[in-house]
Order: sequence, then C-alpha cells, then structure tokens
Amino acid sequence: TQRRTVALAPTQVVPLEVEMGPAALAATVEVVARSSDVLLETAQVATNFSQDLLSALPTNRDYRAVMLMAPSVHPTGPGGAFSTAGSMSFENLFMVNGVTVNENLRGQAQDLVIEDAIQETTVATAGISAEFGRFGGGVVNMVTKSGGNEFSGTFRETLTNDNWRALVPKRENDPFANDTKLDDVVPTHEYTVGGPVIRDRVWFFTAGRLQTNALNRQLVITNIPYIFTDKSQRFEGKVTYSLDSNHRVQGAFTKINRDEINGT
Repeated sequence: TQRRTVALAPTQVVPLEVEMGPAALAATVEVVARSSDVLLETAQVATNFSQDLLSALPTNRDYRAVMLMAPSVHPTGPGGAFSTAGSMSFENLFMVNGVTVNENLRGQAQDLVIEDAIQETTVATAGISAEFGRFGGGVVNMVTKSGGNEFSGTFRETLTNDNWRALVPKRENDPFANDTKLDDVVPTHEYTVGGPVIRDRVWFFTAGRLQTNALNRQLVITNIPYIFTDKSQRFEGKVTYSLDSNHRVQGAFTKINRDEINGT
C-alpha cells in the first residue's frame, strides 16, 4: 500500500510518482526426515537406538541387546557383564531418564525399566562429558516415553518356558551334569497408557510389567533339583508439564516389587 498527500488547485496537474514493487515473499520449507542415529556435532562418541528398531529385530528388547549392538562394547566381564572400550565391567554408568540405576555390589543396572515403556537408548563410549560422573567406561541412558495430546496404549503378552531352553552340553567334572528343566509356561504382561491431562500443557504416561517366573535349578555337588521362583512387578508413572515452547518439566517414578523363593 502506497500513500501520498499533496495540495492541488482545481486547474493544476501534478504527476504522482509511485513505484509499485513486488510484495515481500514468504516461503515455508518443511523437511520431514529421520534423525541421525549417530551424534555428529559433538566430541562424544555415542549411538542412539530407538525401541522400534529393537522390536523389529530377533533379539531381546532390553538394554543388554542395545549394548551388544553398540561399538566398543563387549560382554567379556564376569557373568557376561559389559566392558566398554577396554574398561572394567563395573565402570559403566546406567541411567533411566538421567537417574543412575547402578546396583552397589557389581555396578550393574537394576532391572527397573519396562521394555515397552522405553522410547530410546543411547550408548556413549568415548568423549563423554564429566557432568555424568561415576564412570570410567561407557554411559547408557534409557529414556522412557511420555504422554501426548492423543490417548494411546499398548498391551503385550509374552510366553516363556524353562523347558524351551537348551541344556548345557555335559562335560567331564561338570557339577551340573544332571541339569533338568521345568515344563511351565510363564506369561509376562506388559501395558502402557498415555494421554493428555490438559491439552498442549500437561500429559501423563504410565506402564507396568508383571511376571512370575519359575526355573528348575540344582544344588552343587549333590545335584538335588529345586524350583527357583522369581515374582516381579514393575511400575512407572510420568507427568510432563510444558511451561512454554522452550521449557518443559518432567517428573517420573519407577518402582519394582520383587519376591524370590529359593534364591541363591
């Protein structure tokens, strides 16, 4: 829009010099692409694994399967514990939503997470910031899902049986030469539920994992068989509050109730 104000007599002719240029152009470019799994703009060497990828692979869905796919990580510690870049197996740091979940005896991760509740897992193996602390090997951070503006949920039923595992080949002087198996189908129930409390402002997410596992074991030397029972109930709750487009606050609570019978 162009405006000019002039004083003009009835018999006058005044040329009005107005140049009409093109209007300001506005263009919007929307790029939809899959983000890189490798962190490129940092000195940190890390790899990110989404839970959707683990669900599509013929492997377990926990952090152990993730670490087996990460570079510089090897299950060469006692009992198959992981060594990162040549470090001791107790020098790794395991976190869930940024909170340490290492147990105090051997420095391994507590089984607190619910597999279906995990969003992604990041395994950092070198160039890690000192802000994490308490590690000399790698840092594993599991991030759980959050609720959104649409209600959603999942339910998974997994069946296991001690009788479906392969027996260890018998060797000379093997203390478990008469190993037996228990034929008992054990279900594992997993659920997730999430949605809005206040749209575009507050969301909730909750998940659970219920399992009562039974395995056949035997005593050393006497080889007397006995049944080991592991009853575990895992729960998680998370609330997300969006203060504005640049600030978000999350509060998460994770708990496991576990009862072992004939544990060693």
